[in-house]
Amino acid sequence: MKKFTAILAVLMLTLSVLVPLTGACAGDDEAIQYYIVTENGLTVNLRSRPEGSLITRLGVGKPVTLISDDGSGWTKISAKVDGEILKGYVMSEFLTDVDPTELPQTFEDVRRFTVTVSPSKGEDGHINLRSEPTVNSVCLRYLHKDDVLTVIAESNAWYKVRTALGTTGYVVKAFVTK
Repeated sequence: MKKFTAILAVLMLTLSVLVPLTGACAGDDEAIQYYIVTENGLTVNLRSRPEGSLITRLGVGKPVTLISDDGSGWTKISAKVDGEILKGYVMSEFLTDVDPTELPQTFEDVRRFTVTVSPSKGEDGHINLRSEPTVNSVCLRYLHKDDVLTVIAESNAWYKVRTALGTTGYVVKAFVTK
């Protein structure tokens, strides 16, 4: 009986280590949450199939749900866009299990340029101007569709901006357009 208990303990320990490493199996009810990430902070293409036609573009920090990953370099995901669940493929290198908008950011000064606020319907028609480049920081004010901002600096996921009224803060790149 002791030998059986020891073998069972070893099997359970092995499973507890291997299951998180292997990810979801087909048919799992639990959804695996990932986020879109790019080095340049631009959008990632969601495609109908690997290298297929464009469905939409997803911005940095966009939460997505993993459907399948066969190791080919393309991952099938679903994402809520404008209130609709879209399914398609993105290149696996653009997925992370850590929200890039919540990571410490390194900003580089840029030649100033303007951007326009362009929230999706999922953001209730506005975006937040934050005091720090993290979604947990204080919201200084709401910015609305077509508000124009001057970009002062940028990181991979955030812009440091100045509003027309002179308020300086941070916005997620995915919610503005050049």
